[in-house]
Amino acid sequence: MELSRERKIFVMVAGVAAAAFVIDRGVLGESQAAAGPILADVPLLSAGTPGQAGEQLGGIDQTGAEIARRIRALVVESGVEGDGSGDAFAIPAEWTAPPQPIPDADGASVQSTPVPRPTFQLSAAMPTKRGGIAVIDGRTYRTGERIGAYTLASVTDRAVTLDGPAGVISLEVER
Repeated sequence: MELSRERKIFVMVAGVAAAAFVIDRGVLGESQAAAGPILADVPLLSAGTPGQAGEQLGGIDQTGAEIARRIRALVVESGVEGDGSGDAFAIPAEWTAPPQPIPDADGASVQSTPVPRPTFQLSAAMPTKRGGIAVIDGRTYRTGERIGAYTLASVTDRAVTLDGPAGVISLEVER
């Protein structure tokens, strides 16, 4: 059986990959990254010049675990605890809370900021036995799926309705 040039190359690449995998897992054994925590025992700050191995730089010779313990102690001492999520980039809950109504001069409740009406572009709509399918802003959605803060409520052959913070929105296919 004669193999094409492309298939021969594929077989050779697959063979090299398989051999590399066997050597990596079988011969070399478990990697250090999988064996333990990263930087747990690696000296991060140590000797000043090559040849002076063993001397400490300014009396500091710390591993990653020691540095992590010192940082945690400093955080506790300073009282900067955060929200406890462990995510430095998490958005605070008060930023995402819905705006609270503010009473006007008459005492009636007024929405602090009006909810802007979004602009969606309906390209196609097709009702089905399970509700329908719509192409909105170039993406396909089924009835019940979310489009940002809105939910696709119903689909007809030329229009859809979305439910969301600004109320019910109707979109029609433009032809």
